[in-house]
Amino acid sequence: QATQNPKTVWLAPAQALLCSDSDGGINYNQQGTTCLSGKIAPSGDCVSDVCLNNVTLKEYYCGGPNNNSIKSVNYNCPNGCSNGACLPAPQTFLLTVTKQGTGSGTVTSNPAGINCGNDCSQNYNAGTVVTLFAAPAQGSIFAGWSGACSGTGNCIVTMNSNKNVIATFNLNQTNQT
Repeated sequence: QATQNPKTVWLAPAQALLCSDSDGGINYNQQGTTCLSGKIAPSGDCVSDVCLNNVTLKEYYCGGPNNNSIKSVNYNCPNGCSNGACLPAPQTFLLTVTKQGTGSGTVTSNPAGINCGNDCSQNYNAGTVVTLFAAPAQGSIFAGWSGACSGTGNCIVTMNSNKNVIATFNLNQTNQT
């Protein structure tokens, strides 16, 4: 009579999947690569954050009940998307106009933002070239610029730091009786 020798086969427990994300999770400002590793997911099962268009970022991150799967979220970057990350907000600098003197007048800007009268300061993106125009009120003359500008022509400033400009308006003495 034949006998069977039963064999016992021990199966090693399935190795848990491990998830790693080079940008630390959901980080819209840095391109990351998210990978799964383990016995059933050989090393190399990776995806990188990617821009779907010039605004939308597809951000990959580790998720699931044991943080052992790759999840994703689409995010609209407020300043645009490039190379798998949101672009930072542009650096800005403050341009402030102060009026002085015995007369009155208005200072305006191109690009718009300063209308001093009432609005005498504006933030501009770094590198913006701003031209200021002085318009004396009736009975006044424009005497000139000081601070970040000089002279009596239009004031032209490049916004690479905060700038202060003083516009001096004086009463027109030649029109006095």
